[in-house]
Amino acid sequence: MKKLIEAGHYYSCDGPSNVSMKGWEIGKELALNNGALLALFVDDYHSEQGFLEEDEIFLGGNAVQAIQSEATHIFHESDIAKKAPAEIIGLLEDSKVKLKKGIVSADGVRLGAYSEGGFNSPTCTFLDYLLLCEKTKLAGNQTVVLPSAYEKQQANLSKVIAKLVIPTLSSYKSFFYNASGTDELNKVEL
Repeated sequence: MKKLIEAGHYYSCDGPSNVSMKGWEIGKELALNNGALLALFVDDYHSEQGFLEEDEIFLGGNAVQAIQSEATHIFHESDIAKKAPAEIIGLLEDSKVKLKKGIVSADGVRLGAYSEGGFNSPTCTFLDYLLLCEKTKLAGNQTVVLPSAYEKQQANLSKVIAKLVIPTLSSYKSFFYNASGTDELNKVEL
């Protein structure tokens, strides 16, 4: 079965950093060793970077070109976010998520806010879930390589995946890294 590895995640407002480049290098090695597709996720939806690692330094335009030229697939969070309102309405209609006091959740994990004006403020976890739905169109076996600051978000994603099953997802692994190396901290096999 096909495999896809996502690595090098960066925010377009700041561009790639030494931390995202390290993740990209780890992802490239994993993809090469596993014959996998290599995907990049660019957060062009948020206007500021939500997760910063200690000693993170932003590298500029040359790093953007280097990563993007090596990626098999590039996903943009703004494209994913456009799909969020329709997706949440479908999940509400199918009773797969809960709506209580304006908050939409799945298995206790907040996915965003819903009011008379519709669904807004999708959480990173919900956007990551939607990204995973898109990525599984390319490969059923999924791995993501992220800085350790994303560990809690990925734990929440694991709960959402268990609740909102993605039929085309065979396996999902999260690898986290920091300045001293890579640790497999979270692994979900479906």
